[in-house]
Amino acid sequence: MACAVLLATLELIALAADAQVTCNWCKHVAMAPCRGHHTTGHVALLLWHTTVGQLAMLLQLELKNPSFAGLLSSEMTAEAVNPKAYPLADAQLTITILDLIQQAANYKQLKKGANEATKTLNRGISEFVVMAADTEPLEILLHLPLLAEDKNVPYVFVPSKQALGRACGVTRPVIACSVTSNEGSQLKSQIQQLKDAIEKLLI
Repeated sequence: MACAVLLATLELIALAADAQVTCNWCKHVAMAPCRGHHTTGHVALLLWHTTVGQLAMLLQLELKNPSFAGLLSSEMTAEAVNPKAYPLADAQLTITILDLIQQAANYKQLKKGANEATKTLNRGISEFVVMAADTEPLEILLHLPLLAEDKNVPYVFVPSKQALGRACGVTRPVIACSVTSNEGSQLKSQIQQLKDAIEKLLI
């Protein structure tokens, strides 16, 4: 639950129109809600490059928007992540996954959406599959882990469909995506390292 709360908190910061934050993630993925609302040194830690253990520090962020405190309080009461969303990446692994997805999108090695992810698995071209744990209802995704296991393809859940959408380069939420194979890809070593990290979650 801590991971989900952390990422949801970061989402609220990004969406707070008057918030002034140092958002390191925006250097990799352009987030329209954040545009024009950054100042350096306003926040000690770099958002999206934090750990669950730094959540207490995150709650002390200085924000211009006085209504943010209420948003933050309501978010802290959010329900726990669906236990069926397994394995769930922790905060640091989520950052690594989203960063690689963004790069895969640039290299045309990404398929967005549950249907497209299913096609890549059936065609044998999927390196790994990423799904959003906050999908409602989650059952619309649960055929993917079964298919991925059948095809011996690693799969993992990340807490936020909105963050997954941003990493995919779109403004709408994305509930699932698949990074596809390419023999000559410059991402080959990074993909293999991430696949190994995902597989460790299943042990």
